[in-house]
Amino acid sequence: PENWSQPGFNDSGWVIGAAPFGDREYNNVDPNTDWDTTGSSPYNDDIILIRHKFQLSGVVNSAEINVAFANYCTPFLNGNLIYSERGGNSHGAEYWNDDGTETIPSTMFNDGENVLAVYGRDYVYGSGNQNRQWLDLQMTAQVFKATNDSIILGDTVLVAINGGNHGNTSANNFTINVTANNTLVEAFYFETVAADSSSSLWMAWTPELVGLNQLDVQISCDCNDTNLSNNLFTMNLTTLTYSLEASFDDGIIVVNGSRMVDFSIEVQNTGDLVDNVSLTPSESMFGNWNIEFTPNDFLLLPGQTQSVTITVLIPDSYNDGFYNLSFDVESQYDNVVTKSLLKRGSTNDVAWRWINSTGSSLLYNNTNWTKLSFNDTSWSDGSTPFGDTDLGGIDYKTFWDGDNYAYFRHIVDIPDMGLYEGGFMSINVATNNYGDHYINGIYVFGDMDEGSGHGAEYWNEEFQVYINYL
Repeated sequence: PENWSQPGFNDSGWVIGAAPFGDREYNNVDPNTDWDTTGSSPYNDDIILIRHKFQLSGVVNSAEINVAFANYCTPFLNGNLIYSERGGNSHGAEYWNDDGTETIPSTMFNDGENVLAVYGRDYVYGSGNQNRQWLDLQMTAQVFKATNDSIILGDTVLVAINGGNHGNTSANNFTINVTANNTLVEAFYFETVAADSSSSLWMAWTPELVGLNQLDVQISCDCNDTNLSNNLFTMNLTTLTYSLEASFDDGIIVVNGSRMVDFSIEVQNTGDLVDNVSLTPSESMFGNWNIEFTPNDFLLLPGQTQSVTITVLIPDSYNDGFYNLSFDVESQYDNVVTKSLLKRGSTNDVAWRWINSTGSSLLYNNTNWTKLSFNDTSWSDGSTPFGDTDLGGIDYKTFWDGDNYAYFRHIVDIPDMGLYEGGFMSINVATNNYGDHYINGIYVFGDMDEGSGHGAEYWNEEFQVYINYL
């Protein structure tokens, strides 16, 4: 029938059937609706038309259709052709046919009701097992739906950018620069954008600041643009943090003959979000100690404090002595933010200051050179890796002749220590023979003049330390 694939077509006179459509079992899958084309072509039953309506709320970022069919298939979405008459006279069904899979442009979708309409055709060229027809399909999509939920530091948000050329002539060298807090995040370039056209772009963005983050979208082109007021858009987004703080008397608690003890702690929500708090014994605790927290699994508003009573019953099997009681105060959130403070030099250009001795004697008999205030203006500039030969195909960037002591310094600027509060940092080192490592004058780890040395590899060492070194 005419316009059968259009959304406004009246299909009230059609019968209702469920996919798959076919005439017999296929790979242990039975058809839900019989589509029988017994006989030789051409017959009206050689062709099947199906329509399916569905609701969509949001903007489609990406979508794909997959079809298992025999012998020919032509799908439409809201009257728009997805592909035409794919298949062949001897085309068999598979889950899924390669030629039945296609990306669907996001512009084909409607916000609200949508209609998927499919034309299937069987080519009957024999009988028995040769007389087989099949039609089954699925459609998957990533849908963007605007949200008013809180954005927690560390969340990645999907940003939809809707725009285009609303003029009556094409625009050349059409560029969209997206910056966040004055740093370029993404750039889109189109050689030509047709007149009176629009589309949607998508990008993932992880805000880096606690509190206000500003995302700017700047559009430019080689065109006679008389309306510049809509070429710059700014989105302000506020990220929140979650934080809990437990306080208690850290004095020694004496347990009487009942072997039962109870004491109180205070749990305060020091973050920005309403939080559900739970308390559990730490994994290091003895498994047969009876530990109860009252209350437990409770809500805390930002700034609110809750008193929790901890009751402990110690089994008789434990002798008198000193024991540690440890427990975890846990948030409902588990976001982890990982930031690179210093990148590896083998794949990045990382500048260091350095100096080395001319022999086996130390240049410094103290650790003042490890402190932030040390004046290293007489040192040389260099980039990691330092070495005198390649390491597994990785070439050095700064030549360092061996058999001497070398000293290296790199300054890291951290504008807001609050981003790292309560966290820890990992330090990875690829080093040959010996080395000591300091942060702000504090010795962290090392093996200077210990053992017989070692070869370098990525990585020789990985140390995790708390951020109180920073």
